Amino acid sequence: FIAPYVMAPTAIMAAGNQAQKENYLTKIASNEILVGVGFSEFIGSRNDAGLTFAEGVLEGRAMFVMDAQVATHFLLADNLGQIFIVDAKDSGVKVVTLTTVDKTRLYAEIVCKDVPAELLELSSLSADPISKSIDAGRIMLAADTLGDSQAMIDQAVDYAKERKQFGRAIGSFQAVKHM
Repeated sequence: FIAPYVMAPTAIMAAGNQAQKENYLTKIASNEILVGVGFSEFIGSRNDAGLTFAEGVLEGRAMFVMDAQVATHFLLADNLGQIFIVDAKDSGVKVVTLTTVDKTRLYAEIVCKDVPAELLELSSLSADPISKSIDAGRIMLAADTLGDSQAMIDQAVDYAKERKQFGRAIGSFQAVKHM
């Protein structure tokens, strides 16, 4: 949910013009489109990656795009924080799945070759829109991690109450109680 339902709408609300807001936010809300988000170039780019935008066309590579494999559209950013909307089905778009240590989320590299892109206008004036979107994503990631951590603690406590060793629940042993 972080990329398509938190970061993407936040970026569009903060940087899109009225027509973009009406078009994309309605489609996101109705599940007509699913938006992958790739803002890593703004946070810290690699030497062999990066995007350039000229005359409505996007060129280059965006790394660590979240949910790209299932997305119908992408929000991609350059190193200045300009945000672009790209149709994932465009013939110039290539999605390369990345293997990361985080097995709970999908990441990909997006290669753009002569890809028509739509600039979210206000993102060219200030880095505030992309910063707001990244902050919202970080808050959601923290909430997700907190919820997962609590679920793991609850499962461990339940298991310690039911697992028996030497005729009694392992949760009654002093060493387990301390953990």
